[in-house]
Amino acid sequence: MASPRSGVQPGQHYRQNGSPLVWRVEDMPAAGDTPPHARLCRVDDPTSVKLLSVAALREQRLYKLVGESAIR
Repeated sequence: MASPRSGVQPGQHYRQNGSPLVWRVEDMPAAGDTPPHARLCRVDDPTSVKLLSVAALREQRLYKLVGESAIR
């Protein structure tokens, strides 16, 4: 689970600027002393997965929050 100050939570949808693809935050894997990261999967192709730093995901020049959904 994400820390309250990160602002990134499982179920949120992000779009990389300049791309039509939407990515859903699946989880926030713990990585010890490293900066927080989020594991994302493409909404239209759940087999396409990537790991991004929360800092990159929150950078508005790179990504935009476009929605949220409930994780089951």
